[in-house]
Amino acid sequence: MKLGVIVMTMGLLATSMMSAASGEETLSPAEGGKIPLSNVAGKKLIRGARETRHFSQDLIEIKDPEKKAAFLQEKVASWQDKGIDGVMFFLHHGRWWQVPGVTYDELKPEIDAFQSIKEWGRLTDNFMWIYSTVWQEDGKVPDWFNDDDWEAVRANASLAARVTKECGFKGVLFDLESYGGRGVGIWKHPFDYKMYAAEGYKTGGEAEPRSFAEVCAKVRQRGEEWGEAVTSVHPDIVLLAAGSLYGGAYKVALREALQGTGGMTLPTSDHLGLMPAFFDGLVVGLDERASLVSACEGTYLDSTYQDMLIARDLGMRQGLVLSKVPELARRRITFTTAIWTDAGWGKDRFSPTDVRINQRDPERHKHAAHNAMAASDKYAWLYGEIPWITAEETPLMRQYWQANIDAHEPMDLGWEPVPKWDLTDYTAHDRKMAQQDAAFWAKASRDGWKVMVELPVYWHFRFDSQLQIRYNKHWYRPNNDLDISAWPLISTLKCWQSQGTRANGVGIYRIKFDVPEGLDLKRQEIVLAFGGHSAGTSPGRGLRPEIIAFMNTKRGLGMKGGLTDVSELIKPGASNQVSVRVINHAGPAGLMGHVKLLVRRR
Repeated sequence: MKLGVIVMTMGLLATSMMSAASGEETLSPAEGGKIPLSNVAGKKLIRGARETRHFSQDLIEIKDPEKKAAFLQEKVASWQDKGIDGVMFFLHHGRWWQVPGVTYDELKPEIDAFQSIKEWGRLTDNFMWIYSTVWQEDGKVPDWFNDDDWEAVRANASLAARVTKECGFKGVLFDLESYGGRGVGIWKHPFDYKMYAAEGYKTGGEAEPRSFAEVCAKVRQRGEEWGEAVTSVHPDIVLLAAGSLYGGAYKVALREALQGTGGMTLPTSDHLGLMPAFFDGLVVGLDERASLVSACEGTYLDSTYQDMLIARDLGMRQGLVLSKVPELARRRITFTTAIWTDAGWGKDRFSPTDVRINQRDPERHKHAAHNAMAASDKYAWLYGEIPWITAEETPLMRQYWQANIDAHEPMDLGWEPVPKWDLTDYTAHDRKMAQQDAAFWAKASRDGWKVMVELPVYWHFRFDSQLQIRYNKHWYRPNNDLDISAWPLISTLKCWQSQGTRANGVGIYRIKFDVPEGLDLKRQEIVLAFGGHSAGTSPGRGLRPEIIAFMNTKRGLGMKGGLTDVSELIKPGASNQVSVRVINHAGPAGLMGHVKLLVRRR
């Protein structure tokens, strides 16, 4: 199966060097011959993020019409040099999946403000963001089987189309993810059949849950009605569907197929399991002039063209596997990739002044934005949760904005990020670390620690050259999507430069080990101990390594002197997993010592 994907992807790569890049192939002299440059002329870079939602909220709260229009005009003017071609706005806070429906009068002040903008400059392709989640406290979530509810939803859809048309927007981004909103009803999570069958049906007084097949048929009908309602008002609307259309359900369906004996079918266990049925209805209901675009979030952390092309290839084929109207889906659906400008989690994941903290420096961001456009049919989406186009102007942010502008120019599709090479001979340093490692364990013994398990010296290792793993929220979890079987094994007793990885950056270590039964979790302290340079000191950002250890599904409970308390994380009598992330800016990097599980009485 993997081989088939690779063959298909490379075939697409070969053709896309010329065709998917929108425009004829441009050749540029380069050492050793000529290299293909992609031309993304006509493609658009759209900003849709938390900051655009906050801006939209501020706009709504301004009551004076003149001040409202002036506020919007000021923002539009300030975004002209940010290298973006459009913004996703949140009118009515994105709440368009509610009962009762939205009224035109509620939106008229914002419509007037948008109509007051006579010159949008480079912001030629703007969108409105709408949710399928009901956020209002005790707000009613529409019931798929309630015709009155769906009259309100259809009215909302028609109104959304009217608003986008009157405001001069290209269309809407329809965010169908289930965010666990505060709404109430049988279908609090609209596409989650499992939750409905477990408890949702009781909310509506149903004696027993409807069958999955019956629900799928109704959801498909509603999808068709929704598409007809939108395009009856705005026939050539562009509908960006966040959630990658069939993508979420596909992953679960594939896993169930691999674990069972049957083929690929719609998954009843996934929270997005009903989404394929909705999209099947949508591709039928939309006007032929409308555009249905799969907005892929699976490329958030990618930077290279090939990685984005693989995601595109997979995403475009998923619909054909789960769709009941595959030929129509093939013809109607186009593709857009998204990158996360402040990729990662936590408030310190992006800095407008210290580039070392950020997943992508301006040069890497420039190529990522260009490659996103090259791998997309027309639109590439810049997502983020930290201010970017509304950020305070700093020298570094000016470089990022210029990178957006430069991303529209022809570039080499074969670009890959260059590691920070380190060719220093660290043999003497490794010997010093061995001495420090021995001293560390001698002290641990004097402090009353007993060795319960000595972990293997060789761990699976990956140098995260594209910083995809570091900024992946669940990179350390045992059941994530990371396949470590191909990761090489390296020793924890030497720095990674001494073992062939002659570069600085981010390295990921992972190992599984068995923990014996008989641990007394109440009366014993249980720690994971790192020898060598005492990883637990974790000096943080700077020129010394920052090392963080995780056990099983959670981070350790603090590091002191190379020890991290895992008393609440350990699984006695079972296999346990340890994941370690090392961020190194300069000098020898890695664990550089033995790792052991220690216990002592409290």
